[in-house]
Amino acid sequence: MEVEPIIRSALDGNNEGTNKQPGIVPQALEKLLSLAACDNSILYSFLMSMLEVYMGSLRGLICRAPKLPQKNTRPPLN
Repeated sequence: MEVEPIIRSALDGNNEGTNKQPGIVPQALEKLLSLAACDNSILYSFLMSMLEVYMGSLRGLICRAPKLPQKNTRPPLN
């Protein structure tokens, strides 16, 4: 299986989508669940995390847990 076109598409910004034309994540999840539903002889269990790394901060995109205090990793400017 060739994954480079998928990675290239994501890096080009095609991971975003609309309701009519969903992005990479909704399409991948739909295909994954569809394929898993085709075989009733196997019980599948899925766990999913979605994280955002932005300017040195890590944020979970699925859960609505309270934001934890950020640890400043830069030395003070005294």
